[in-house]
Amino acid sequence: MTIIGERCSDSSRPAFEYWRIERDDSLIVLPLQEDNILLLEPVYRHGIGKSTLDFPGGRAAAIEDLEASALAILKRELSVSHEDVRKLTPLIGKGLFINSSFSNQRLFAYAARLADSWVPPGEVKVLRYPASREGIGALLATLECLQCRCVLTEFYLDKFRHA
Repeated sequence: MTIIGERCSDSSRPAFEYWRIERDDSLIVLPLQEDNILLLEPVYRHGIGKSTLDFPGGRAAAIEDLEASALAILKRELSVSHEDVRKLTPLIGKGLFINSSFSNQRLFAYAARLADSWVPPGEVKVLRYPASREGIGALLATLECLQCRCVLTEFYLDKFRHA
């Protein structure tokens, strides 16, 4: 992260101080298996001082190869091999700015359809929510991470757009 302090001016007001940050982009992967959405058990988040439910995610290593970054995230967080990913579909492919007045950081997201035969290894604890209107509604009521909620909402809109 780079913190930048600038003295800015525009035609509507005199010069003013403006602080912003430059950050790497975020990439979240929504894992799906059969008709379920998979999440990790709650993980402690230092920024808020408590554990929360989240989808696998991290920094987008290179925008030119988001798919490779998504596969690396699945391997790191769920121990999913590339062979167990049946389909990887962009949910947020162009990137959405997370806070455009303060940061250049964008959010990208993929849905990853896992093989029905994939079983999480013993050390990986996975929670399952039905990928139905009711299941997604229950998950939206539980998720506290705005980025995860955005990804789930994009999935919901895509899934039920023509229903």
